[in-house]
Amino acid sequence: FDSFKMTKKAMLSQSDPLEMIFSNELKGNLKNTTGELSDDELRLSERKYLGFNIQYDLFKNMEYMQKKYNAIPFSKRAINYNSKIIVMLSNLKEIKTKKGDLMVLGSAFDGKTSLKLVIFPNSYSKIKNKIKADELYLSVGKLSKSNVTNEYEYQLDDIIEKIR
Repeated sequence: FDSFKMTKKAMLSQSDPLEMIFSNELKGNLKNTTGELSDDELRLSERKYLGFNIQYDLFKNMEYMQKKYNAIPFSKRAINYNSKIIVMLSNLKEIKTKKGDLMVLGSAFDGKTSLKLVIFPNSYSKIKNKIKADELYLSVGKLSKSNVTNEYEYQLDDIIEKIR
């Protein structure tokens, strides 16, 4: 027993260990969250409290996610067949066509394979506000062979949802 008439065990079980550890740093700014932190909040907190950002492997549970969303990786896709795929978009460049419509060129990565990404104007107008670089999406599109470069490319038609 101490001056509070509590055993040490009872005192420790009544307090939050993280609050005890970081009490000097937080100085009463302890934030109670009931849900998951957003990516931006997580990155800011990591930078503030750890001094660096942790690198996450977005594709760690890819097989599970592919089964969950009924998605097919690039390596198992048929050419010119629309299907779902979980993909990270990067190096997005918005360009104008000869008719003045906007379209996007970039890269699409499914965890193992990286392909040239093409989003044609009719699809881009639908998903323009949904896409950001370096985000993971469940998308619908097809694998095709480019007439110009004779290389495989991913033609994205629609974004179903943002995964991470």
